[in-house]
Amino acid sequence: DDGGAQFRVLGLSATPGSQIKFIQEVVLSLRINRVECRSDEDPDVKQYIHERAEEVVVVAQDSACKKIEHLINDLLEPHLLKLRQSKALPYNGNATLTSYLLVRARTEHVARTGDHRLNHTFETVRQLVDIRSSLHSQGIGSARTKLVRLRDERGGSQLVKSPQFQLLMEKVLKSSVDPNSTSTLVEEKLMNNPKLKSLQDVLVEHFKRAEQQGQSSRAIVFSQYRDSVGEIVNVLKTSRPRVNPRHFIGQGNAKAKSKSTGNELKGMTQKEQHDVITEFKNGFYNVLVCTCIGEEGLDIGEVDLIVNFDCILSPVRSLQRVGRTGRKRNGRVVSLVAAGTEEKTYRESKTKEKTIMRAMKRPDAFRVAQTIPMLPEDPVVEEKVMDIPRNFHMSQVEGHGDSNTRQS
Repeated sequence: DDGGAQFRVLGLSATPGSQIKFIQEVVLSLRINRVECRSDEDPDVKQYIHERAEEVVVVAQDSACKKIEHLINDLLEPHLLKLRQSKALPYNGNATLTSYLLVRARTEHVARTGDHRLNHTFETVRQLVDIRSSLHSQGIGSARTKLVRLRDERGGSQLVKSPQFQLLMEKVLKSSVDPNSTSTLVEEKLMNNPKLKSLQDVLVEHFKRAEQQGQSSRAIVFSQYRDSVGEIVNVLKTSRPRVNPRHFIGQGNAKAKSKSTGNELKGMTQKEQHDVITEFKNGFYNVLVCTCIGEEGLDIGEVDLIVNFDCILSPVRSLQRVGRTGRKRNGRVVSLVAAGTEEKTYRESKTKEKTIMRAMKRPDAFRVAQTIPMLPEDPVVEEKVMDIPRNFHMSQVEGHGDSNTRQS
């Protein structure tokens, strides 16, 4: 601006931001003076794309899951009370707490007071809230894996020795089987999460219909957690050859084998990731079970079905997931949502997505940069003489002569 530079840049983004304030920051930082937004429903877009049917399957949770949630809340209560009495946790209520809110509260508390003594309590609450979140979206099997891991890591702590923790552990072990078990009994595996049965039904029905129509088809299943990906693959393997799954996860750090949780999925090398994608595109596998690594940036190819095993609050990631289908022909998206807390989260995510889309289409939604236009409102064409000095690489200018300057 200080130098009087004038320029024009066109920027395109499929996912501009998860919140209005974040989009506003981009608008100001890049000095954007006009925002245009299009969705699948706009006439000038709809004519060029394929249909993408979206379905929501609400899965009822069993009584064991509800009982385990109550036990987790009982275990959380004294730790939450300690944080609130110390004025370290500004959020009211228990059910709405998330790992993100707890990390933010701890950061703000330390910045405000310089006191780190509550860090251990914050971490205990965060781990328990994370287990509860897994219970909501991934079922008892995923919660069991994390609970066993917590027990092994903090075996001598007061938390693990407490009667409340022992009661919780006993209930979880009785109500589930090891997600990494090599057992081939489908009934045992499905008891960990009602979603697993719904997922299996959706995929079997999809590929059966494709076979009847003489078509080949591929599907992607998305899950936020690596532990859940392994459990899903183990269950879907029981439906071979119609459903032939393969896990696809990030590199991460290779996890050591644990006697309490079985063979956990290890991070994949870049070569392994490339090989899996190639095999999937060539039809060796027809179902890819992914973590967030499959949401964007990879050439996974065309798929006919996307299944969201869990819901995510971020509209950006949601758009990235569903964008994997409906590219070359009509596609389908199925979201498996647990009744209760996760169902509420899903509704909030959809509302948030619509709010952002409406805002993007309003001319007054953002404060835009007041830039000087490159062209005047009523341009007038003028003919002028341009003097080109010899030291300005005259050999590159057509019609140059021997004189010091040339009129053209």
